[in-house]
Amino acid sequence: MLRRAVGSLVARHEQLRSRFEDANGALVQVIEPAKRSSSPRLSVENGSGSGPDGHREWARTFVERSFSLHSEAPFRIGIHNADGDGQALAIVMHHIISDRLSLGVAVRDLNEFILAEIECRSPRLPDIPLRFADYASWWEEQRSSGGFTRNFDFWRSQLDDAPIDLGLPIRAAPRSAARYVQHIPETLAEGLQRGAAALRTTPYVVLLTAFSGALFEATSKADQVLQCGYANRQPAALRHAVGRFSSNMALRIRATSEDPAGQLRSIHAVAMRAYTNAVVSLDAVDESGVLPRRHAPDAMTTVAFQLVEGVDHYMSVPGLDIAAVPISPGSTQDLLDVVVERIGERLTLHVVFCPEALDPSWIVSLASRFISHLDRLLASGAP
Repeated sequence: MLRRAVGSLVARHEQLRSRFEDANGALVQVIEPAKRSSSPRLSVENGSGSGPDGHREWARTFVERSFSLHSEAPFRIGIHNADGDGQALAIVMHHIISDRLSLGVAVRDLNEFILAEIECRSPRLPDIPLRFADYASWWEEQRSSGGFTRNFDFWRSQLDDAPIDLGLPIRAAPRSAARYVQHIPETLAEGLQRGAAALRTTPYVVLLTAFSGALFEATSKADQVLQCGYANRQPAALRHAVGRFSSNMALRIRATSEDPAGQLRSIHAVAMRAYTNAVVSLDAVDESGVLPRRHAPDAMTTVAFQLVEGVDHYMSVPGLDIAAVPISPGSTQDLLDVVVERIGERLTLHVVFCPEALDPSWIVSLASRFISHLDRLLASGAP
């Protein structure tokens, strides 16, 4: 049953059966037929470990296994049997074929294929009128014809003189990465949507304003450049496809310790202007050479802040629970990568950082400042 569901998932999404070749220095995507023997299949593995620990150890190994992008699809799915202690399922999608939203799409579709098998019916899934290959072809046509000139001009005006140093207390060159996790108090998590509506903005802007304030309080640097990811699926036809549609963009913020409401309005305006120009990603801006320096992720300078949706709610198969398995960050592209994960009304703060570069106690203090600023912001919007 699960094998058939996985086969249906791979057949539905061509990104899951793609590989990549070098064609005269250019990276070319090759989409394999759904029924080809080299297409991803469910793997079943038996382990000697027992219980949740055995499953977690297997999942870490399974997730961290590298891909050979020229000879295999950058997608794998496996099931683990651990000495009679149930089974664990792991899904791995390389960032070259997916973004965070794509993971949710794939989990949702797999869930529906499994339910359809259990209930002996056809799957109930929306059509996919446009796919990533269509989007990539359109994007390249727009770029080569000058369709994005206005967007490139916007990013040049925003970032031409942007600061490199955000004032973080770097003490040594980064070598490895660590993760700090903190649950945001339930009262704040439950009040985020309501508070954002009262403040006439989005939950992300509320969180970003709180983080900007915390960072300013910790560094005294008012001119901030914070990077974030954006789903970049404005045409509704792309919302059910798998692919790396997401764009990274930079938000130029002028922080202040005065007038929190005014600061929130200012950041809202910054975010909305960036949103309307996000069809051109920061990567594309870097590659165009329109700026005096590159703004690609940098382990010595980049600070990123994002709000992401957890995938837990996409899986509803009876008897099957889903949970993220923390793995070793290994290394990080950013000096500081801050993510707020939202699952329903629960919020969890994840901070990936380099402990050689940034003192862990400074990270804990920054997280505490962030929650305090969030509390004040939401209180200011309370009816």
